[in-house]
Amino acid sequence: KTDARGAAYCRWTDPHTKERCYKSFGQAGKPATIAAYRQFVAEWYHTDATVGSTDGKRVSVAALIIRHVAHVTSYYTKHGKITSEVHKTRSALRKLNDMYGATIANEFKSKQLKVLQSEWVRQGLSIATCNAYLHVVKRLFEWGVSESLVESTVSLSLQ
Repeated sequence: KTDARGAAYCRWTDPHTKERCYKSFGQAGKPATIAAYRQFVAEWYHTDATVGSTDGKRVSVAALIIRHVAHVTSYYTKHGKITSEVHKTRSALRKLNDMYGATIANEFKSKQLKVLQSEWVRQGLSIATCNAYLHVVKRLFEWGVSESLVESTVSLSLQ
């Protein structure tokens, strides 16, 4: 995000203390700012135990989404700016988080994916958008498997 002065920042809520956290990285769009943000995300991603257990047994869908969005944000950049893939990922995962964020990722079932799809249809999203969002959700769980956060059976059941 960018504040009124053009400074890039991120904010989050600590899940344990419920305190709002804020970190500024410098002037938006500058190579040093982008590098500082990427370093912050990498360090947070690899060291923050509050996101969820790394053994994959108790990681919530919300924690999986947080990690995946951080990965997507750092991976899908072009000329120092995030691409539309990041926006699509965030949009697709927003409803998943609203409906199933508290669910343990290893307990997510194909029936829940069908309910999620029905909710998108009920909201009036096009078939093409619903299919794109389904692909994003499946990719989330595939990525979770590759990071040893989710059992492979979960990803396979969503195919």
